Amino acid sequence: MLMTQLDFIVLSLYLASYMLRFLVDRWIKQADRHYNGTERAREARGEEQTKNRRLTEEQHRGDNA
Repeated sequence: MLMTQLDFIVLSLYLASYMLRFLVDRWIKQADRHYNGTERAREARGEEQTKNRRLTEEQHRGDNA
């Protein structure tokens, strides 16, 4: 009897964790669509990479001069 209840509790927690995972993933996707977060992050990353590339090139030019 106790083992059956314990199995039920473990299975319920397992299923609840997947349900929570599904809901959180859905909420994140909705927020991302609303705020356009992925595209804004890509743009920021691209700008940062461009800055880093320029700084690196300037440093190399300074070292070779």
